[in-house]
Amino acid sequence: MKGEGLLTMPRPLKPRVLLWADLSYADMEEVEAAQTTEELQRALGRALALQLSRPSDSILADMYLYAVLFCRERQFNREQTSVLVSIVRALHLANTETPLNNMEYCFNYFTELVLCHCVRVRLDLSLTYCGMPEAEAVDSDSLEPGPGTDEEKETATEVLESTAHDEEIKDTEVDHTGPTPWAELSQIVQRELSSEVRRVQTVLEQQLRESTQRLDSRLSSVETRRDKKK
Repeated sequence: MKGEGLLTMPRPLKPRVLLWADLSYADMEEVEAAQTTEELQRALGRALALQLSRPSDSILADMYLYAVLFCRERQFNREQTSVLVSIVRALHLANTETPLNNMEYCFNYFTELVLCHCVRVRLDLSLTYCGMPEAEAVDSDSLEPGPGTDEEKETATEVLESTAHDEEIKDTEVDHTGPTPWAELSQIVQRELSSEVRRVQTVLEQQLRESTQRLDSRLSSVETRRDKKK
């Protein structure tokens, strides 16, 4: 039936980096310079191409206004504020451009957007390879011939030259057929990054789920009081 096709959810939206997507660096300078609510609303209206005289655009301007006020309260920098406003705008567009009953669709898109901008991985790696002992600090003065006869000095010099030659031979005999250190480092970084992303995603999904439950509970309470008044 044709009606069934209208209820089909579109393909999941692919998140992308939204830094300076809607509020450029110059726009953020103007937003930060706004001292009053009216000045801030006008700055956002100009940056986001909103006509404040239209009721629908006026409502959107209020939404972006409260988003920026939230950023100011949390002391977000320009980059973070620009990203949050763009996330709000992208989520609003996704919500209005898809059929009703799209809560899960928008929730998944919102989760991906947040993950795309909130993950920061810092790695402190220390690699040790088999067959490669740690280099010991050697005092260069200890390699110089000490006081003694000329014959003793010549013998010491010959021993040092022979030792250096043996070390060069050992270096040339090292097997390089195995994986390179850079390849192993790349694999370690990828594993750590994937693990961190999964951990953050799990925590974020749990927090969003709890927030949704609290919101549903409040809405149910409001509807119950409204029914009683009737």
